[in-house]
Amino acid sequence: LASRIAAMRGADLGDLDDVVRGTVGARTRDAVIEGWVMGLLSGPKTHLVNTMSNTSVLFLQIGERAVAARLGRVLGTDGGVQVGEAMAQTFGMLQGLKDAFRFAGRSFRTGKSGFGVGKVDLPRQGAISSESFNIASDTWIGRVVDFLGTAVRIPGRALGAEDEFFKTLGYRMELHARALRQASEEVHGGKVAPDKLKERIAELVENPPEDLRLAATDAALYQTF
Repeated sequence: LASRIAAMRGADLGDLDDVVRGTVGARTRDAVIEGWVMGLLSGPKTHLVNTMSNTSVLFLQIGERAVAARLGRVLGTDGGVQVGEAMAQTFGMLQGLKDAFRFAGRSFRTGKSGFGVGKVDLPRQGAISSESFNIASDTWIGRVVDFLGTAVRIPGRALGAEDEFFKTLGYRMELHARALRQASEEVHGGKVAPDKLKERIAELVENPPEDLRLAATDAALYQTF
């Protein structure tokens, strides 16, 4: 692409636009690939496997955290997993269920993702669209092409909505667990009174510092592979 643009010295912006957009053949190829990929994702088995695998990892994380806390207690590791983090994860999961459904629905409608984690990614322009083929969107053929593109991309949106659901749960689970860990360390260090532990956890969940937010985001990404 860079070579083609460099060879266009003296050309006007209209020619440059044509080069950047690609030829009709290239746009048709992209549309065929998009339809083929969405077709591969349209089988119920794909979404069943995605949902069940994410669900299993979600509960495995709680079990792993419970085991890690007990190992840490036996080995005496400082700054490790605290007893109660598994329960905090469970609480975070239950607290986040309503938002998980809400964000998944919004992701399916808009094609955007990241509502539950804090960074909303804009959807990519679909290859099957009036804009891709330089067709006016307010004409009947433009509306037909956009409708077909939206219909073809439904499996992809469904997969994105499923990931949004589990990302939200993974984020809330890790955020509650990390808040418990930090608050417990602050209690042990004498920075927080023991009777203020719950208040401190709630404060960290409500306004998480950057390191907790990033750790929870990483957990959300891990949750969805």
